[in-house]
Amino acid sequence: MNDLHLQRILITNDSGGCSVVVPAPNTGLTLEQLIVKVVPHGTTYSVVEVGAVPSDRTYRNAWRHDAANLSVGVDMPAAREIHKNFMRAARTPLLTDLDVQYAKADEAGNPGLKAQVAAKKQQLRDVTADAGIADAQTPADLKAVWPTILGPNPLA
Repeated sequence: MNDLHLQRILITNDSGGCSVVVPAPNTGLTLEQLIVKVVPHGTTYSVVEVGAVPSDRTYRNAWRHDAANLSVGVDMPAAREIHKNFMRAARTPLLTDLDVQYAKADEAGNPGLKAQVAAKKQQLRDVTADAGIADAQTPADLKAVWPTILGPNPLA
């Protein structure tokens, strides 16, 4: 590995995650000088080729530095929580709209419509309990879990 621009420095950060340092061109620093500059003393790091870093950043905050294999792994429990947060963000405007529909049904004295709206709101609340989330073994499996009630899958 001679070309600095084709390399990345993987660092295990304080939270256990993986920081990726992309060497800037034309700094005049050697790789060794850059490592001294950016890697805190005593911190685990690896120098890898650019291809060792995933191009899909969907679950970036679940990346973990795998120093033994000179790669980036994905902490699936952390990725599952990130995925649930994507779902929560998608359902928020839907729940807001249903809150309005519920209030209108209440004002109109329509208990049947209120029950329908309440049921749909509960379906939305339950999306993060989808068994597919817990069953997902890879980031690709996880990205495929997207209940139709949330609309089109933005992760697909």
